[in-house]
Amino acid sequence: MSSSGDNSDLMKLMATERVEGKGKESTSRILSYCGRLPVGVESSGVKPTIFDVSWNRKLSSKFWGQAGDAIACTGTFGTCIFVRSPSLRSMNLQGNIDDGWTKEEMIMNTRGKFCRWSYSGVFLAVGFVRESDQLGEICVLERKESKHGGGFIIKYVYLATDDGYVGMNSLSWSHNDGYILVASNDTRHVMVIKKGMNMFKHIEAVRFANRKDPRENLVAAFHPSHDCFVAASSNGVLRYYYKRDKQSLRNTKYEWNDCNRPWSDDCGITDLSFDALGERLICARTDLSIKIWNFSDEQNKFSPSELCVVPEAGLYNLSVKSTKNKTGVVDLFAVGDGRQTISIHETDGRKLCDNKHSIDSNAHFPNANAIDWHRKEGSILASGGYDGFVLFWTCHSDNKISACFTPKQRNRYLEDLHYSHQPLPRGTARTTLEEYDMVCASFRNNMKKLMEKNENQERQMDQVVTLTSTGLHRLDQGEVLSPTEVREYLHRILCLCSKKVVDA
Repeated sequence: MSSSGDNSDLMKLMATERVEGKGKESTSRILSYCGRLPVGVESSGVKPTIFDVSWNRKLSSKFWGQAGDAIACTGTFGTCIFVRSPSLRSMNLQGNIDDGWTKEEMIMNTRGKFCRWSYSGVFLAVGFVRESDQLGEICVLERKESKHGGGFIIKYVYLATDDGYVGMNSLSWSHNDGYILVASNDTRHVMVIKKGMNMFKHIEAVRFANRKDPRENLVAAFHPSHDCFVAASSNGVLRYYYKRDKQSLRNTKYEWNDCNRPWSDDCGITDLSFDALGERLICARTDLSIKIWNFSDEQNKFSPSELCVVPEAGLYNLSVKSTKNKTGVVDLFAVGDGRQTISIHETDGRKLCDNKHSIDSNAHFPNANAIDWHRKEGSILASGGYDGFVLFWTCHSDNKISACFTPKQRNRYLEDLHYSHQPLPRGTARTTLEEYDMVCASFRNNMKKLMEKNENQERQMDQVVTLTSTGLHRLDQGEVLSPTEVREYLHRILCLCSKKVVDA
C-alpha cells in the first residue's frame, strides 16, 4: 500500500533525505564491543553456533533469589541461561559487563532455533526444528520455586502437524503472556497458541492465504501493547489481525480476525519488528533493505503508511530488533546479518553506527544473526552467531563514553583458542573423521594467524614462527598429521605464547 496525498509524499521525501544523510544531523553514536560469555565447553574442539538470544524482561527476586539480569540463548548446543545479580543498572553501567554471570544448568539439549522470554519474564518459549522431518516444535518452560530451589518445568510441547508447517521462521509473545505466535515455511496459516489455566493447550490456525493460493514462507510479530499482530510473506503480502471481542466470539470459535485489508510490498519479507510503542513496523526484505511503516491500529481502524526505505542494510540474511524501553528518549532498531554485522538506526531509517570494526568480514553463516536489546537499558544489546559467544555491545553517544561499560578490543584469536586450540589430553580418541578434520583445519588456520602476528617479535616469538612455518609446510605438501603430532605442535606453541606449564 503506497501513501497518497501531498502531505504523505512530503513526509516520505523528508524521511528519505534523512536516510541519505541530507537531513539534520543528530547526535553521533558508537557501537562498542564490551564483553562476552562462552556458551560451549572450553577446550572441547567444538565451537557452538548461537541462533537466538533473549534478555529477560522483568527479572525479579520472586524467581531468581534477588533482582538482577538474565539472558537465554539457543543454538547447536541446546538452550541455556546466564544469570547475574545484582543488575547491570546497579553497576551504574560501568566496569566489565561480562563479570558476575553464572551459567544455569543446560535446560534443553535439543538444537534450538528461537528463544523468547515472555513480557512478565516468567515463561521462556524455545522453538526448534526436528532434523528427522523438519517439523517445528515449541517448548514453553516456566520458572518454579520449591523447597529445593528454583528450576524450569515444561508446560507444553507443540508439535506442528504434517499440513505444511515446515521449519520455523518467527516466534513472538503477546504483551499479556496469553499467546504465542509461530510462523513457518510452505504454509497458508500462522499458528497462535493460547495459554489456559495451567498450560498452553489451545492452538488456532489463522488463515493467511486461501486454499487455492500457493503456500508461502511466513513471518509474524505481535504488537507490543495491543491484542493484534501482523503476518507477512516471502511474496511481499502483509496482513493485519486483531482479537475479536467477547460479543463477536459468541458466533465463532476463532479468536483472531483478519481485517481483510492486506497490503503489498514490492519485495518479500524475511523478518518483522514493532518499535517500543507499536507506532512503527520495521520489515527486513529479500533485497537486503529495510522498509519502515507508520502503523496505527486505534479501535481496529488499521491504516499503515510507508515512511522510508533503508537500502543495502546488510550483506546476507537480515534480522531486525527494536529497543523495548518504552520510556526511553531515543527509539532505535538494530539490523543483524549472516556475517555478524550489526547496524543501529533511528526509527525514521537514519543509520547511526555499526560494528564492522569488530567482526570478521569474511564470515558467512546463515541464520547466525541473533540480536536482542536489553529490556530496560536501551543502550545495551547482545548478539550471538557462529563464534560460540554471547557478545555484549553498547550503543552510546561519542561524548558520553564514560557513562557506559568499558569498551574492549575484541580478540578473535583468543576466542578461537577458547574452544579448539588447547593441548589435546593424552590418549584422546577421535571417534569420527569429521572431528579430526575440524581440529586440523582450525590448527592450520591459527598457525597462519600466529605467523602474521609474531614474525617481527622477540626470540621467543621467533621460535613460534619456526614451529608454525614447519607445520604449514608439511600440510601444504599434502602430509597428514596424526593427532599426536597436532597435539605436540599445539603444546609447544602454547607454552611459548602463554609461558604456562601444560601437563604433557
